[in-house]
This record gives sequence, structure tokens and C-alpha cells, in this order.
Amino acid sequence: MSLRALTVEMIRIGQDTATTPVLVTPSFLSFRANFYVALASQFAEHRIRSVRFDLASPVGGFWQTLKNGCLAWRVHRYNRILARAGSQWHARLVQTATIGRTARSGMNPSGSAQHADAPWIIGVSPETLALPAWTTPIRLAGSPIPAVSLQSNG
Repeated sequence: MSLRALTVEMIRIGQDTATTPVLVTPSFLSFRANFYVALASQFAEHRIRSVRFDLASPVGGFWQTLKNGCLAWRVHRYNRILARAGSQWHARLVQTATIGRTARSGMNPSGSAQHADAPWIIGVSPETLALPAWTTPIRLAGSPIPAVSLQSNG
């Protein structure tokens, strides 16, 4: 699926179901800053100028606390990159224990957000976390070993 098609699908989910789309990732997958920049640019092409990426991470335990500290550092670094990259849009990453619920109630017929100051929320969650009822998962399934991949080839 292309980034453009993914963006269109997330917009459709937000409009048609009034839920927050969540990219559910396998444990071996993490996104680089350029992915978030490109995705925010795609949303800007659809007249959505403010995007918030909620990065869900579990809480509790010594190792999880260390992982969350590393994630906080990466979020800070990525937010600096997003701030420099976006002249036509505003995007930021937020580390959270659960995915936020969108404050908007759809789009106007003109295509602009009804709540202009509310960001479009996109969740990013590992497949091991339970998602809230107000989310719609978009599973990014697969394996780094092609013979074990769960994705369709056709």
C-alpha cells in the first residue's frame, strides 16, 4: 500500500466511522522521522494541516521504563525534525499510554475540518497492546523473512 493510499484510508476511517485510525506495528518495525514527515505532507495535501501522532507504549516494569525513556528521546528528536520540515502543516509526536480520541466530528462538505484547532490524531501502537473502543486498527503485518510474511503478494 502506498503512503498516499494509506493516508486516504485513514481519512476515510476518520470521516466514515468517527474513530481514530491506528497503525498497528509488529515488534520489529519502527518508523523513522522521514515517515512522519511524508505522512504529514500527505495529510496537508488533503487540507488537513494539523496532525498528532500518538505513540502508544506500555507502562510498568524496569525494562519497559528504560524502553520508554529511549522512546521519549526519539520523540523529542523527531519533533524537532517535524518542526523544521513543516511550513504548510503542523505535526508532532506524543508518547502516551493509550491512543487519544479525536475531538472532531468529521469534515465539512468543503473538506475542511469542523474543529480547525483540533489536530487529526493518528495512533501508532505495537501489536501487543489492547486498543480502546474508539480506534480502528490498520494492521501492518509481515515478517522480515519473506517466506513467513503474512501480507498478500497480489
